[in-house]
Amino acid sequence: SNLITSGQLLRSDDIKKLAEQKKGKAFATQMCKGHPLDFLFRLADNHATVCLPGKGFAGPQWSLRVALANIDVEHCARLGQDILKVLDSYS
Repeated sequence: SNLITSGQLLRSDDIKKLAEQKKGKAFATQMCKGHPLDFLFRLADNHATVCLPGKGFAGPQWSLRVALANIDVEHCARLGQDILKVLDSYS
């Protein structure tokens, strides 16, 4: 799924790839030493956003699934920003 953040589309379903794109391969490797659900728990705890693990939907180990059925562009933008904030929390 694509999310809009700062006017750009953000491919957010593969968190490891997103981490590599935004922070570099070393950062992504270090982040992925932890449990993949940690990212989803941080997103829920810190931003009141609940997503499902993408692995349960045949996605990569470090991925998430977003239900976009009932959210508008504004909420997509906020979700994209929250995902980037969680990514930053690993720094």
